[in-house]
Amino acid sequence: MLPVLAAQEAAEGNAGAAPAAPPEETPNAGPGRRRPHARPGQGDASKADAKKPGEKKPEKPRVPFETQFEKAGASDPIYISQDECITRDRMYLVANYFKGGASEETVPVILLHNFGASKEEMMPLAQTLAAAGMAVLVPDLRGHGESTFRAVMDFSSGDRPTVRREGDYTYDKFDPDELAKINSIDGPFWYAFLVNQHNQKRLNLRKLILIGNQSGGFVASSWAAIDWSAPSSRKGRFVKGLILFSPDSQECLPPLERLKGEKPGDSLGLLVLLGEISRDKLTSAKEIQKEFGGKEADVAPDDKKAMVASFKTEAQGIALVDAKNFKIDELITRFIDHRLGKIKSRDAQWTVIKTED
Repeated sequence: MLPVLAAQEAAEGNAGAAPAAPPEETPNAGPGRRRPHARPGQGDASKADAKKPGEKKPEKPRVPFETQFEKAGASDPIYISQDECITRDRMYLVANYFKGGASEETVPVILLHNFGASKEEMMPLAQTLAAAGMAVLVPDLRGHGESTFRAVMDFSSGDRPTVRREGDYTYDKFDPDELAKINSIDGPFWYAFLVNQHNQKRLNLRKLILIGNQSGGFVASSWAAIDWSAPSSRKGRFVKGLILFSPDSQECLPPLERLKGEKPGDSLGLLVLLGEISRDKLTSAKEIQKEFGGKEADVAPDDKKAMVASFKTEAQGIALVDAKNFKIDELITRFIDHRLGKIKSRDAQWTVIKTED
């Protein structure tokens, strides 16, 4: 099953639920601003979810995840719908998923889009990585794309409250507390989904790679820092590679400093990709490289823990993938293979990940 908070549970008083635990081995379920490109789905609402004035209709329920999984090829997108993904604070999330090789040795990758964009900008890279056998999760971040609906308690129909969907929870309206939930609630939620896939021997979460585009690099860095700072009794430390497209050092350095404090050693590698014509982006990349890799980033060029790959172009972010002469997808695949080859076998060995009772 997918990590879902049932609507009935929400109706019976889950409003005070605590935020999800950090991404670790025991989940039980599952700044730079630009105006978001939110595209909520369209579809017929049921009478129970009757459209209120000013409310947008969510998408119709889709084919269940498991049904799609059974029929999908390695690089066929599986749609994870709003009906299957509800967070502890009742936010409906949406994602695309590619099962890749679907074995206990399959490398999982999470692609995180830029703030103000949606999962669609990451789809070409996702399909390339899936075709190479990787399991790829591409979520719409909270307040973006189709992840803009929340379950709201409705007391107008009698003594027993019902749950209806309310839209327009978009990134441009977020305060800092709501934005922080991308890390504190949504990150653990998607980790829980991957734990579920791991325990079905469809991937190996101990080989996890995070890829973030621009401000999505801040999210990726934050999720990696949370993962590596999980209590030793609950382990974690699933992230083995971090790839950042045109990151901003002011956004990424705080979580990377926290990550460095966990002393990941050779178990975690970093790759920064950018267009070097932007001096600001190049400066940011060098600052991140220095912080993450120290002196080791400047020696043994074939075995750097913190690599910067710059290209002579004004293009930035995921747009670099479109420049076929740069062969970014091949570079990413080689980096992942190289980093996974450097870690100790016991740190990437598949074993069941226990979940909370």
